[in-house]
Amino acid sequence: MRKFETLLWDEPEPGIVLITLNRPPMNPVTIAMLDEIRDAMAEVAADPGIRAVIFTGQGDKAFSAGADMAQFEDQFAQQAELPPMYFQFAAKADLLALETLPKPVISAINGTAVGEGLEICMASDFRIMARSARIGFPEANIGLIPASGGCSRIVKLVGLARAKEMVMLGDLMSAEEAARYGMVWKVVDDDQLIPEALRLAQKLAKKAPLALGMAKAVLRACVDTDMTSGHTLEMLAQNVLMDSKDHNEGVRAFLDRRKPTFTGR
Repeated sequence: MRKFETLLWDEPEPGIVLITLNRPPMNPVTIAMLDEIRDAMAEVAADPGIRAVIFTGQGDKAFSAGADMAQFEDQFAQQAELPPMYFQFAAKADLLALETLPKPVISAINGTAVGEGLEICMASDFRIMARSARIGFPEANIGLIPASGGCSRIVKLVGLARAKEMVMLGDLMSAEEAARYGMVWKVVDDDQLIPEALRLAQKLAKKAPLALGMAKAVLRACVDTDMTSGHTLEMLAQNVLMDSKDHNEGVRAFLDRRKPTFTGR
């Protein structure tokens, strides 16, 4: 595993990786950080021993206070021959690597998570939020929108009306409000954030890896497809899984009344 410049990679327990956005105190997102997230996800995907990933921010002030606008604007100026769309495509591709990772991803939201920082959380499978944390999409205040997949993800997560509130008003939202909107899986006391994320990761790590990866892919596809196509995807995925060693192990363990040992094959 190579060293990263903007991320910290830790393995607090076997099979679980904790990735920390490491530009304190506010952990602003740069293009380099997004690229490193993509590279880290490639390493996670290639390692069968890794079963779950947790993202959080360095320090107690922020998960991430959004894009480092000074650096983005400077990069725009240095690469003026490239259209602005280039940067948006790059950011989308980096976060898609996180969203399409065939392993569960958890965001442990500490402090502030806004703009590009919140977009990282939106690309995760589970979001756990510290009680004192705040989230939001303030891009409208500087003449922008959440465009690294933020608009498309948030409208499917909370519905059109609430997505309009978040994107057009740009207000910060408390943890309790985020839970009511269905934005987060769980709200916990600040000192329980990482322990709770680890408990969830441990639970997920015990499941059959192929089944979790297939579930992510099928569920994501079903968001954008009709019911008939969704049924077909389910059946095809199930046929693949039924032929796996993990399925056989799961059935044998169930019949033997023991806990299964999954290998991801």
